[in-house]
Amino acid sequence: MFFSHGSSRSLLETVAVGLLVLLVVAAPWPFGGYLMQHQLLIWVVVFACTILTCLGIANTSQVELHRIPLVLIPALLFVALAAAQLLPVAVAKTDWARVVLPDWMPPMSTRAMWSIDPSLTRLQVLRFAAACGLIWSASYLLEEEEHRNYLFWALAINGALLAIFGVAQQAMWNGKLFWRIELTHGGQPFASYVNRNHAAGYLNMCLASALALWWSIEQRLSDATYRDRREEIGRWAAAGLVLVNLFGVFASLSRGGILAAVVCCVVVSLFAERAMRTRVTGLFAAVIVLLGIGLAMTNVTGNLQNRMATLQHDTFASTSGRLRHWEDTFPAVLDSPMGTGLGTYRLANRPYQGHQTAGEYHNADNLYFETLIETGWGGLALVFGAILLVAFRVRWLWRQRDSAYRPLAVLGLVILLGQGIQAATDFGPLMTSNMICIAVLVGLLYAPASAQDDYESLHSGSSRNAHIAMGVLLILPSIPALIVFDHASRTEEVVRQSSEFDRKTPLVAIDSQITKGNKLVEQFPDHAGLHETLGRLYTLRYRLEMFDEIEAAQKDLPTYNETVAWSSTSLPVFYDVTRAAENVEVLREHPAVVSYLAPARHQYQLLRAHSLASPESYGPLAATTPLLSEPKSQTPALAFWMGECALKPDSSETLLAAGRMFQVSGDVAAAERAWRLSLAMNHDKPHYLLERLRPHCSEGELLSWLPPRLELWVIMAETTKEGEVRKQAATQILKLVDLEKGLPAENAILVKGQAFLFLEDYSQAAPLLSEAVRVRPDDVNRRILLATALEKSGDAQAALPIYESAAKLAPKRGDLRQKISELKSSQAD
Repeated sequence: MFFSHGSSRSLLETVAVGLLVLLVVAAPWPFGGYLMQHQLLIWVVVFACTILTCLGIANTSQVELHRIPLVLIPALLFVALAAAQLLPVAVAKTDWARVVLPDWMPPMSTRAMWSIDPSLTRLQVLRFAAACGLIWSASYLLEEEEHRNYLFWALAINGALLAIFGVAQQAMWNGKLFWRIELTHGGQPFASYVNRNHAAGYLNMCLASALALWWSIEQRLSDATYRDRREEIGRWAAAGLVLVNLFGVFASLSRGGILAAVVCCVVVSLFAERAMRTRVTGLFAAVIVLLGIGLAMTNVTGNLQNRMATLQHDTFASTSGRLRHWEDTFPAVLDSPMGTGLGTYRLANRPYQGHQTAGEYHNADNLYFETLIETGWGGLALVFGAILLVAFRVRWLWRQRDSAYRPLAVLGLVILLGQGIQAATDFGPLMTSNMICIAVLVGLLYAPASAQDDYESLHSGSSRNAHIAMGVLLILPSIPALIVFDHASRTEEVVRQSSEFDRKTPLVAIDSQITKGNKLVEQFPDHAGLHETLGRLYTLRYRLEMFDEIEAAQKDLPTYNETVAWSSTSLPVFYDVTRAAENVEVLREHPAVVSYLAPARHQYQLLRAHSLASPESYGPLAATTPLLSEPKSQTPALAFWMGECALKPDSSETLLAAGRMFQVSGDVAAAERAWRLSLAMNHDKPHYLLERLRPHCSEGELLSWLPPRLELWVIMAETTKEGEVRKQAATQILKLVDLEKGLPAENAILVKGQAFLFLEDYSQAAPLLSEAVRVRPDDVNRRILLATALEKSGDAQAALPIYESAAKLAPKRGDLRQKISELKSSQAD
């Protein structure tokens, strides 16, 4: 039996235990605690638990106290290291020497702090400090078997409910979480989580709780001299919860989560002692059979197969995959061996991103690598130190003869393996609900498990004064933390509402948000996100004033276009106007510029001052420099454009626009470089890129800028009007087809056929295109290409039925009907 004090807990401690159980159960439902308005309430409960624990220990006799969890040593050192990043330590600042565009990078030596964004680091430091308090609280509050069982049952049942809800939501999916909440920033949701990987991480912890619960009941039944009906029912219920939670992990379609669950089940089976191995193997065998039936009945099997099939073309080492991203970002460690600041990864990786992609990396999808970038080698060593200490604790629990330890050892083993594997493929442990659950379960591993453990605490336990000192140390951050979380919650509301504003938003609503934002900035002047939001709000207010003026003057003109008029108020257009304006002083005194654009520029200057690596300030500063700053030279503006390109390498739009700015300002080399980078990115509309560039360069120049991307060369050959350029592109296409790895054979045949068609080698083009049509007979474009090749080769008679079959597949295409009519007329003549 698990050890119990023999006397009931005090009222304060009972309340604390209840809050602890409620916390781990409730936290996942509001989107995993993603929004700050929910985090504020969650962290209030966390600090309440810590304070109640400290008060409970103050009224506890020395003999009832165990040792303070050793894992808190590296954990608190990690928090201290992260807190030090808020200090102006010059030797720890990032060097920025190995970025992709070092000559375009803005000077970073002017920043005051070690962290490249203090507001992000401050928030993360307090979150980790609160999690440390939970570890300590759980190790004391969950000493009794009854309370541990409450937690196990609560977690296991909660995971089962999430799994059932997740499957039901998938079956009736309407594009919204809880069938009513829009996914404004996209996502791959499951249950209440926006990200299915985070859901799988929490469900794996629920699986660990269900497994530990089943194990403890199974052991008690095997040791009992008679069968207890209640225990029998509990065993079957716990086994069912193991099944449902494992089903939820598979239904989430999280590849990392599924791998973690499978590895955990296999390892637990292998490490089970002889007396339990048969039972454990039987449990997992039954679970596998029922799991397969459940997956098939709910149609999850097909989705799961499709998800696993993505491993073939969505590998870690793909062009936009994780390994390539980590390879690009690793030089950040060399430039900043002491870290860029906890929570700053989304800013730190951008200047190093050198591979072709059109997406931002807000996280590394590898928590170890992300920790290395943000906290340096010291922070990573402390993380591994904490993991190692937990592993030692699990090993100690596993090796004890007393059977009371084994369920906790199983729990610890599953937590270590499951979360360790998922941390290598995602950042789920950083989610508030997951972080809380991990902290509570790790603390539980350090709670006394038996009378023997309590006997040892009489001789080697920490003193009451040491516990109280630790409690005070963990409570101290609570006051500033609640202030910061409250500020973050109110800031989030302003940012979220402001992001929905457009030119139809009432002015009073914009002014109200500006007032709220300014009050929040007074409280935390270094909050970069607030300065960005205020900059956007002031800019929108300026644009609305200018739009009203333009509309009043031009609305009655026949050439007036509302969309064009609104576009003319954008900052890039403003840049062109002020750069060429003859009477700049008149524009500088314009009421809208004075009242709104000047404050907007000031906010972007503050954003740049507090978060130099944030790219959002450089474009607006570049656009407003010719009018609102001295000197009037273009050099400062061009420097800002270069800074935006260097800090936002994921945006082909930014590079296209900046290239145009460089060109009109006379810096042809910078323009060419920006356009080359733009073309090198995986853009979802490559036609658009080429068409945007064609007015500003010759076809030959454009050809020389194309990266070795097969898709771009094919489009270039299809769209160019110069025959020689088309032939050069076709020659390059044939070379790239042979070099392209992983290109399906049918696609290679089609592309080669197109290339020979561009080269006017119809004798080689026709057989290849004929084979391409045979493989995909329903593809109209393939039939048209084949017919074109036959017609160009002089065999119009063979081309005619191909055109006619294409017209049957696309009856609305008038060009095909016209071509057929022309061929028939020519044959009649």
